Amino acid sequence: MRVAIVEEWDALRQRLAEQLEAMPGVCVVGEAIAESPAIAMLRELRPDLVLLGGWLADGHGFNVLRT
Repeated sequence: MRVAIVEEWDALRQRLAEQLEAMPGVCVVGEAIAESPAIAMLRELRPDLVLLGGWLADGHGFNVLRT
């Protein structure tokens, strides 16, 4: 499963990535901390699953969902 993480807080994003990568069959394909880069990343990478934080560096996670 290809996973992308969109989370502003570095420590949480890194911890999620470490835990996910330890799971068989899971690959973290991208990470973003802000709304604009997240939207571009998701359009390009088209992951199977997105872990999305609520508050982002330049906006809100709900705005990412709307695109």
